[in-house]
Amino acid sequence: MLRHNYDKALAAGSVAAAATVAVLIPPSIPMVIYAIFTEASLGNMLLAGYLPGILSIMFYVVVIGLRVYLNPKLAPSTIGETITWKQRLEALKGLWGIGVLFAVLLVGIYSGFFTPTEAAAAGAFAAFVIMVVTKHFSWESLRSSMVGTLEVCAMLFMLLIGASIFVVFITVSGLPKMMASWIVGANLSPLAFIIVICILFLFLGCFMDAISMLLLTIPVFLPVLVSLDINLIWLESSILKWRRSGV
Repeated sequence: MLRHNYDKALAAGSVAAAATVAVLIPPSIPMVIYAIFTEASLGNMLLAGYLPGILSIMFYVVVIGLRVYLNPKLAPSTIGETITWKQRLEALKGLWGIGVLFAVLLVGIYSGFFTPTEAAAAGAFAAFVIMVVTKHFSWESLRSSMVGTLEVCAMLFMLLIGASIFVVFITVSGLPKMMASWIVGANLSPLAFIIVICILFLFLGCFMDAISMLLLTIPVFLPVLVSLDINLIWLESSILKWRRSGV
């Protein structure tokens, strides 16, 4: 984009905003962690992310298009390169592996052929097969992928262990019960409480990642959400959208 003289702020903002949609459209690690802690249906959770994800994409397109329309200097009218539909379709050939992997995971989960936990193993095996078929297999790439997996798993397990300890202390302190009593005493409606959560997540999203933020707030808010009979699956797809808006 910079090479074709796009505005630097517009280019950086577009790339950063587009990357945040990944937390909404499956597969999403924050959704998996949320489902584990709240014992909500992971399949329904992943399905619930599509609509807010698609809406986010539409709003991004509209906002970017409107900004460029009002200020044409932000983007060139043409990039000077003519790309035919034939070239675009040929470029998609390199993405067939991602499509196959995506189909294996979603079809397997929603058809009930394997559970979401088993889907992780099935996805890893499918990725390995694709790597062999495309002749990208090497012992170095295998070692690198395994080391990267171990690093991510170690990080997530440390977060989960810390969150579990945090849950115990929060429960012992009686904070969730105090908060629930305060909300009942204040006659705070479910909608008003959700607005408070959205504002908090918008603020926290400015300097915290989604996983850390969820693990920090779920133990505090979950009892109150249950007492107010708020749908946990709907709430997750909503607050993640608000959290990413803070980036």
